[in-house]
Amino acid sequence: MYSFSSQMEGESKEISTKNISLKLCKPEKEIALQLNLTPNDQAYELIRLRLADGEPLVYNRTYLPEKIFSNLILEDLNQGTLYGILKKKYHQISVLAFEDVQAVNLTKEEANLLHVKENTASLKINRKAINDKNIPIEFTQALARGDKFVYRSKQYNE
Repeated sequence: MYSFSSQMEGESKEISTKNISLKLCKPEKEIALQLNLTPNDQAYELIRLRLADGEPLVYNRTYLPEKIFSNLILEDLNQGTLYGILKKKYHQISVLAFEDVQAVNLTKEEANLLHVKENTASLKINRKAINDKNIPIEFTQALARGDKFVYRSKQYNE
């Protein structure tokens, strides 16, 4: 499966993550549907920047079901990778992901976070990760800089 960390390490880039915020919320209907949540279920919203050699490349808004990841705290996420924490603390492993990728132009706020000009081209990536029990465990909305980010995918024919 695609991994920002693996891709950047393969390009000999120093990767880092800036976790901006983590809050428990009632997600919008579209996000709740992606995570199979009921109207009363809550999810953690994690906002972060992914950087390579200190330069912001990807802005992520990740949603994690509270019923699976109870008591998730930002300090845990600052100690390692997101998937590493989900595996170690919650015994959750992503075995399948669905991604939609589309070209978009950044808003002023998004451009400021990624240190580019407003309306700069970017890739919008929506990703839903499924665990080994066929349960959605993550939904991420990402914006990747079009001038610095290359999305690589492996395709197999069965």
